[in-house]
Amino acid sequence: MHDGRYPDAVLKTQKVARNEVAAALRQSGKSGIEGILSVVLETDGSMTVTPG
Repeated sequence: MHDGRYPDAVLKTQKVARNEVAAALRQSGKSGIEGILSVVLETDGSMTVTPG
């Protein structure tokens, strides 16, 4: 996710589903994409949520 949008082409390339991004948001204490700058897929497969 970047700038509050789901880049569907990137998600498809990286084989990441929207629900996986949503799970990362919930784990970081967020209920939605509002106020999120980005979600980064790390090399170990985890996701880092950056508030914006």
